[in-house]
Amino acid sequence: MFRSIKIACGQILGLALFCTTAFAQQQLVATTETAKSASFAIAEKAFQWMPESFRRVMSRNMDSLRVGISEVRTERFGVPFERLTLEEDVLKRMAATVSRLQSRPKFSEAAKDFGALTQMMLLLNLPETEADSSDKLLALKDVIGRNSQAFRIVVYDASEIGGSREEVRNLLETVRQRRKKLSERFDEVQATHIPSAAPMTLDPRSPLYGIAALVYSHAINDTARAWLWIWRSANGDMAGRPSLQPQP
Repeated sequence: MFRSIKIACGQILGLALFCTTAFAQQQLVATTETAKSASFAIAEKAFQWMPESFRRVMSRNMDSLRVGISEVRTERFGVPFERLTLEEDVLKRMAATVSRLQSRPKFSEAAKDFGALTQMMLLLNLPETEADSSDKLLALKDVIGRNSQAFRIVVYDASEIGGSREEVRNLLETVRQRRKKLSERFDEVQATHIPSAAPMTLDPRSPLYGIAALVYSHAINDTARAWLWIWRSANGDMAGRPSLQPQP
């Protein structure tokens, strides 16, 4: 009898350990989902601007989109002169993506381009810092990813970029001027409001929340408009594009 009780207790303990381990694994998965990359969260929202054909084919190539995001390293783009290099990279990548789509390769290759451009647009929207403050910039990027579900998305400009390369340059110039103004605000708060270990959630009343939400919405706007320019330039089907109205 006592042996049976011992066996039963052992089974219960084993079951409890299994349940605890399973719960821990679920918590780890939940934390990973919460902490999705800022660029992937931006890509998910940019989808809502796109024509039906784009959304359909991209939904089958999400892994390639993630690969494209990861190909663009963030560490080197904190200082202003590196952002100018990044602008040229955006122009080249957009033109190359149009050519790739027109040659009709496997769409997975084009999906990598769209992912890389998403990361580039986020980096262009992040405020500028001194070289020794790049860790603060990476912390802000992490904060955006962790809090993306809480941000209200604002449509600043739903118009399409004109067909010429110069029109794309105008967009990048607009982003650059906007970034300069944001950088001034960021300088005021980064010393006291960006801890080395960023919190999981931000107080919506905090200055950092306002900056993060602004970067997030602008990056979505700019990414979607760049994607649309590429899709139309490559003669992609524009049917089924949602109607979006700018908000004051």
